[in-house]
Amino acid sequence: MLALIKSKYILAEVFKFLKIRPLLKLIVHNKKLQNNLDINKETYKQQCGKYIELNGDYGKEYLNNDNILIFEGHYKNLKRDGKGKELYKGGNIQFEGEYKEGKRWNGKTYNMAEIEEFEIINGVGNIREYNIYGIKIYEGDIVNGIKEGFGQEFFEGKLEYEGIFVNGKRDVEGTEYYPSGQIEYQGGYKFGSRHGNGKEYELDGNLKYEGNYVDGFWNGYGKEYNCGILIFSGTFKSGKRWDGKGYDNQGKKLYELTNGCGFVKEYSTEGILIFEGDFKNGVKYGKGKEYNSDKILIYEGNFVNDKRSKGKGKDFSMSGNLIYEGEFLNGEWEGMGTEYEFNGQVAFKGEFKNGKRWKGWGKEFHCYGNKLEYEGEYLNGERSGKGKEYSKDGELVFEGIFLKNKRWKGKGKEFFITGKIKYDGYYDNGFPNGEGIEYNNEGKFEGEFLNGQKWDGIETEKKYDEEKNLINCKYKYNKGKKVNDIQ
Repeated sequence: MLALIKSKYILAEVFKFLKIRPLLKLIVHNKKLQNNLDINKETYKQQCGKYIELNGDYGKEYLNNDNILIFEGHYKNLKRDGKGKELYKGGNIQFEGEYKEGKRWNGKTYNMAEIEEFEIINGVGNIREYNIYGIKIYEGDIVNGIKEGFGQEFFEGKLEYEGIFVNGKRDVEGTEYYPSGQIEYQGGYKFGSRHGNGKEYELDGNLKYEGNYVDGFWNGYGKEYNCGILIFSGTFKSGKRWDGKGYDNQGKKLYELTNGCGFVKEYSTEGILIFEGDFKNGVKYGKGKEYNSDKILIYEGNFVNDKRSKGKGKDFSMSGNLIYEGEFLNGEWEGMGTEYEFNGQVAFKGEFKNGKRWKGWGKEFHCYGNKLEYEGEYLNGERSGKGKEYSKDGELVFEGIFLKNKRWKGKGKEFFITGKIKYDGYYDNGFPNGEGIEYNNEGKFEGEFLNGQKWDGIETEKKYDEEKNLINCKYKYNKGKKVNDIQ
């Protein structure tokens, strides 16, 4: 049994990418390869969603979800073959009869209430097919056990497609529907994809495109619409505008493309400019500008394949304020750049990645006055490494090591707003810790600190005697306490 489970798993996982049918038997019967892949029953169930338990040529097939039995009967070469029956969830019969190479061949179909509906003879019939929950998924003709002729496909019980099928795939012509019942597409098909002449509609019923399709893409001559208004007519290539003319909502010609290239202006249905810039291969490619519905510029820079891309550019808020200027990658702030506050003041200069401040050397500024707040190293968008911190007036207040936006540990200096040194020594966890010197107007303390407190050392204090002579008084600290005078 496990060997068969392994074989089916390999078929599902390996050959969904490789369509090399002569190798199938080699994999199925190569037990050494199966063992090397270390495939077990649980892995198979998780990956494939169902599994088969075989006893000779007779087996039972289950869905992984709650181990629901969906089929029991005979198999041949891992396909249903011979007598068997399909089941709804709950055990009611959906089809009972004979299978051939995995397809229903001779037998009767039933609805959820087990009322007989249709009969299949030699793989031919008109059927109504349901999923295991009794929700209709197909109604129409079958030949050789597969969809052939006119039929309807349903998704979650709602009509999704009706038209012609050939060899189980949509073909010749048909109609697709939105879940609301509105027509989405009407036209030709080939091998399951839109192909030939057709019309495509928006959800609100407005025409979106009419023209030629190839393998599901707009290809050849066609017309593109926005809210039912013509915006481009000409030839398309793999879904992209190629040779033709673009129009505004009044029918006025705006631009012309040749081999997918040109300078393009795009407007909304209200006549508002939303993009202007270069096109290449039928898409935005090169320099361009984007605008919002209020006619405000929101981006200026490079485009590749319709998306903001690598290179220098500018990003604006929805109200038109510049919020970033610098390098982009895949539409995100990435590389060296400048970030701005809502009031136009510079907020940060440095390196960005994925739209966020990143690493390396950078500068951060106070919200008002454009005064420097921090300059130094960053990591993951946070102050980390050597750096300097400044007051709102631009005065240096700290110099040392930072971690996650906080003063951290190592050698550092702290300053009064006058520029004079306040502390010179070692830090840990943002506080003076270890050897250092603390200065004040009357003197200094030199020795060891613990969590920002004087711990062991000598404090010198300037005082005046009774005769008003300036003298230096010294005190000794022991474990955070001032213990005695030193004469």
